[in-house]
Amino acid sequence: MTRTAAQYAEALRAASKDTAAYRKTIADLSSAAAHLNADADVRAFFANRAIPVAEQGRVFNTALRETLPPSSSGGGRALPDPREGRGEGRTGGTAPCDNNHVSALLRVLIANRQIALLDQIIVSAGRIADAEDRTARVRVMTAVPLSERLRTRLESVIAATTGRRIAAVYEELPSLIGGIRIVIDGVTEWDATVAGRFERLHQRIRSTV
Repeated sequence: MTRTAAQYAEALRAASKDTAAYRKTIADLSSAAAHLNADADVRAFFANRAIPVAEQGRVFNTALRETLPPSSSGGGRALPDPREGRGEGRTGGTAPCDNNHVSALLRVLIANRQIALLDQIIVSAGRIADAEDRTARVRVMTAVPLSERLRTRLESVIAATTGRRIAAVYEELPSLIGGIRIVIDGVTEWDATVAGRFERLHQRIRSTV
């Protein structure tokens, strides 16, 4: 049975002792993914099913692992190998943790030929961590930059309204013309932009003709 990104993210959480350690592991995994994504040849090498898993594992051990952050998982249980109990062959047994869950997960993904799931795993893991410590991912879009004072006030209002911690990113989109658009966890909660008003007006006009 093929494992999903969510299942790998859950296994990674089970191997971390707490949410803080999990978040650090996610950050380290994101760093490793950035190394992989930066080189098209490396991505193609690990995605190529014609290359034996043992050869891919050798390359990982001798090259990519040198780019990984130092162990920072803070202990916890060894990362479960998703192939446990399935009777499939292994390349060196259960992926060893050695307090480095990033290395362990990458080994399992290479062995299972699922390295392409890496970015999805990071997203799924982030959602798990956000749910645990009640973090809201907020995107704030404006036509012009907001001052630090306005950003602080805005985040305080959103935190008080949602009852959650706020992790906000700010984007400048001149196409909005004016006003502000706020997206929380991927859902537009408030659109008070000039462009948004024009779009709503356009939709009303279309509905009447």
